[in-house]
Amino acid sequence: MGIKCDIKTDQVTYCPGQTVKCNVQLDFDSPVKKIKNISVRFKGEAGTKWTRGAAKNSITFTAEQEYFRHYTYIVGSKDSGNDTELSAGTHNYSVQFTLPTAIPSSFVERHGYIRYTIKVHVDVAWAFDSKFVVEFNVCAPLDLNKMPETQLPVCIEESKRFTICCIPLGGIYRLTFSMPYSGFCNDQKIPICLECVNNSNVYVKGLKVALRKLITYHSEIPHAETKRDDIKVAVLKFQVSVDKQQTKQFSGELTVPAKTATNLANCSIIQISHRLEVITELSGCHSNYVFDVPVTIGHVGPVTNGSLPIYMPSKGAMGQGPPSYDIAMRSSTSVVPPNI
Repeated sequence: MGIKCDIKTDQVTYCPGQTVKCNVQLDFDSPVKKIKNISVRFKGEAGTKWTRGAAKNSITFTAEQEYFRHYTYIVGSKDSGNDTELSAGTHNYSVQFTLPTAIPSSFVERHGYIRYTIKVHVDVAWAFDSKFVVEFNVCAPLDLNKMPETQLPVCIEESKRFTICCIPLGGIYRLTFSMPYSGFCNDQKIPICLECVNNSNVYVKGLKVALRKLITYHSEIPHAETKRDDIKVAVLKFQVSVDKQQTKQFSGELTVPAKTATNLANCSIIQISHRLEVITELSGCHSNYVFDVPVTIGHVGPVTNGSLPIYMPSKGAMGQGPPSYDIAMRSSTSVVPPNI
């Protein structure tokens, strides 16, 4: 007995609260006389996994979280004692499921994932079961209009006195950072102004501002633990030096790359935050002077901020879904095993 299954969804990406509609096409190369049931399962889940140590001293940390699990029986039922016979050929079934409103966006990285799947399970009496799985994407919009604090202007002044062996090298170095607001969207430009007052005797080689993403993973087994991945997303370099006892002002724009925003507000084992890392590159044996400015990257913001409209899932061709979890993770060295 040979079975082929084609699962097609009506959209590529869904928002929380939307209805996922799919068509299940089953092809049998011969009649099947004893089918207990055929179920379609919709599932949303998250997981984390990483290992510390080496060989016998290594410890693997994991955590799992489930958002929903819903079954629909398209042939038979869960507890039915009667078998169903299906003829050879093609059989089509339409299934739908409304997503909960409080779920996070799809996410795949080296040490964790949030994924949404549809699984068709053909349960045949006295034979091996057949299982078929596809994934679909969820985008939980992060609306900056609901976060008024992100629309306030930002002005931060940081200062430092450089020393060698506790001996001051001139006066105080002062750097003022300002931008019109702290909330931005994908593909938006972040306007940045810097004023550098170098009253010290240390030569400043340059300044740069980097947009960084901090991913925090949490474990539950064998105990609560945390792992963080700090990733540089984009960088703006000011190729102008500031001499000793000199003051200069700089301005520029740092573009937020596409697909930077990821809303994981309803996930308790994976969090994402963004910040701007302001770096003063110093000459000689001095370490660079660094401070951080928190920012929020969302999907939609006030028009006055020049932000882009939210990307809404389009009704694309059925079956044009996201890549599978295994394909997305092939380049990783630590893959979270699927729990299908």
